[in-house]
Amino acid sequence: MVLLRKDKVPPEKYFKLYEASVGLVDNLDVALGNQLWYNVQLHQNGEQLLNAIRVNKDLERNKK
Repeated sequence: MVLLRKDKVPPEKYFKLYEASVGLVDNLDVALGNQLWYNVQLHQNGEQLLNAIRVNKDLERNKK
C-alpha cells in the first residue's frame, strides 16, 4: 500500500484518488452482491434438485 503525504500531492489529485476509490468500492459492492445472489440461486437450485430426486424415488418406490 502506498501512503501519500499531503505536502507531496496537490489537492486536485486527492479528489481524483478519492473518486477512483469510491468507484472501486462501488464496484466491489456490486461484485459481492452479485456473488451473494448467485450463491443463493445455486443453493435454491440444489434444493430443487434434491426435492426432485426425492419425489422421483418416492414415485419409483410406489410403482413397486
